[in-house]
Amino acid sequence: MKKTITILLFLLSTIVYLQAQQRGIVHIKLQPEAEISLQPQIKQLNAASPTGTLQLGISSFDALNARFGAIKMRRVFPEAGEFEARHRKAGLHLWYELYFDKTSDVHAVMKAYRGLDEIADITPVYAIKPVHADIQQPDVIRQTSTLPAGANDPDLPKQWHYDNTGAYGDGVPGIDINLAEAWKITAGDPEVIVAVVDGGIDYTHPDLAGNMWSGTGKNFVTPGSGVTPEDHGTHVAGTIAAVSNNGTGVAGIAGGSGSGNGVRLMSCQIFEGSRNGDSHNAIVYAADHDAVICQNSWGYEEKNVYNRSDSIAIKYFIEHAKSNKMKGGIVIFAAGNENSSERWYPARFDFVLSVAAVSAQGKRAYYSNYGDWVDISAPGGDYYHTGREGGATANKTRGILSTLPGGSYGYMQGSSMACPHVSGVAALVLSKFGSATYTPDLLRQRLLNSTIELDEPLYTKGKMGAGLLNATGALAGHVSAESVTLPTRAEEWPIRKAFTLLPTVYPSNATDKRVTWTSSDTKVATVDEKGTVMTKTPGTITVTVTTRDGGHEDYCLVTVTQPVTGIQVTETTVRVIVGDTARVLAKVKPDNAHNRTIIWTIDRPEVATINNGLLTAKQEGTAMVTAKTDDGGYKAVISVIVDVAVYAPQGFSPNGDGVNDYFVCALDNRDTYTLTVFDRSGQVHYRSSNYQNN
Repeated sequence: MKKTITILLFLLSTIVYLQAQQRGIVHIKLQPEAEISLQPQIKQLNAASPTGTLQLGISSFDALNARFGAIKMRRVFPEAGEFEARHRKAGLHLWYELYFDKTSDVHAVMKAYRGLDEIADITPVYAIKPVHADIQQPDVIRQTSTLPAGANDPDLPKQWHYDNTGAYGDGVPGIDINLAEAWKITAGDPEVIVAVVDGGIDYTHPDLAGNMWSGTGKNFVTPGSGVTPEDHGTHVAGTIAAVSNNGTGVAGIAGGSGSGNGVRLMSCQIFEGSRNGDSHNAIVYAADHDAVICQNSWGYEEKNVYNRSDSIAIKYFIEHAKSNKMKGGIVIFAAGNENSSERWYPARFDFVLSVAAVSAQGKRAYYSNYGDWVDISAPGGDYYHTGREGGATANKTRGILSTLPGGSYGYMQGSSMACPHVSGVAALVLSKFGSATYTPDLLRQRLLNSTIELDEPLYTKGKMGAGLLNATGALAGHVSAESVTLPTRAEEWPIRKAFTLLPTVYPSNATDKRVTWTSSDTKVATVDEKGTVMTKTPGTITVTVTTRDGGHEDYCLVTVTQPVTGIQVTETTVRVIVGDTARVLAKVKPDNAHNRTIIWTIDRPEVATINNGLLTAKQEGTAMVTAKTDDGGYKAVISVIVDVAVYAPQGFSPNGDGVNDYFVCALDNRDTYTLTVFDRSGQVHYRSSNYQNN
């Protein structure tokens, strides 16, 4: 029965895994020389044989095409005109989509094509989805503003996530992103372009039109049709940069002050109705068209999976996005809404900024994913407040209010709604501090180093990121690092082990907490950019940590030792008198072993006890002491003999005649004894095998 269950579970997991994959398509990476030779054939509309099978003029390739019903190939990242040289330098041109019969097994296709000399890599393709949490409730409450024109953002008071007085949301004062004071510093800058990779933005919305990028954006679901407004993307866009102080609806975090000075929104549409588009091409497009912040409130339908094309595109954006406000780009992702600590991509990638969602009271929203991979938390709304769906009456005002298509507004909840808060504050930071030399690392440090501590159990366990987004803190003036410390001055580790040193930069609100690491001898041990030390050979080195801001240093001595190879005792037998103690000794081999801890045990504790090598005799008898190494479990044994106490004779006055000599022995609880009397030279003067102490 157990075997049957195991097989059943394996089959179920395999079915789920297959369902997550797009049927009939894989991505392949061609070898550079193969890409050159195949280019003409692929450009000729994937010339097919009379049977409709893709024919490329390479017999081994074409045989597999026929076997799996391959019908066409096209570039994953299309030719990019003026950006083509940059794409080729990044290797984007080597990736192709291969379309084949949807009834074919994706794994069988990958296994077969992977054996071709022309293919460097091959991966499946997984489906994506937006990550708002309105699953069982209507997605939005539509409410076109009817307040008089000229009122200063009449629905701003309902945006509790900016300034939580308790009038909305949970009805009592709670958390917010501390935006009011931040607006006194900056409200935006048109040179900062934020790409919203999502459903299409309603670019004609009266609260968004003034802050749209000049090119609007691009539809990656239905190429050539133009951006089509969608609820999700329009709602996300409003949180980032709805026009502020325009007497209409709501305010965006970086929406400006009403004079056209808000940041600009680029709509990169990857959702249209129930259909999805090419997220990877949307991200690359954003990088090529001067966006420096890439906002993403979407993820994959299954955990533990991701498309290689998306990871390539994200890295391309980080490296190649640039403007007068930053050298490179930052990519921000919603953590997801599965109420899970599993690995959910793309938010799980180390090179993106991942955002979890909290309620108006700073508690993890019931739906939000969490884990040690989350970077920061932001308001995402929680209709139920208690933390679990169904635990209270749904209240939409506990959600996030923002723009919707058709000039309307509404509430939504999800890590999708939390994510644009971080993108909006990132846009404010670039508006204030951005320059052609400013870097994504500096921006990331400002966001993470300025957070507000959460009263949330998962926060203290490191599962909700650095804390709650703090707009005013992120815009504070530069706070210089003053020192750095390591928690220890010395570490001892065996060879071929890894451990991580955790530095603390002071003060805690330092703007730039980045550090660099060096090892005084990389032959003994190396240290990477995260402070992880990898030991290699025995020896002692100095690992130094240095702040990038100010060059402050601290160090740690690292001694690399050998593992334990054995143990030996100095005596194999020990005699001890009842009531006395004796020290038994053992030596761990080699002398420079890392862990020299010895575990002592005794088989008869009624005869004697052992504590860290100190033997205490309790009653006459024999026992066996075992010394075992903590590292490796090597053992050595010592025999223990416990004797009763025998005291020195009293009044012994020998005269040599063997008759008048006498003495008294203080003996314990016996009638007869074996007694031998020696002189100083060792000569026996008296022996009795049945001595009585009368």
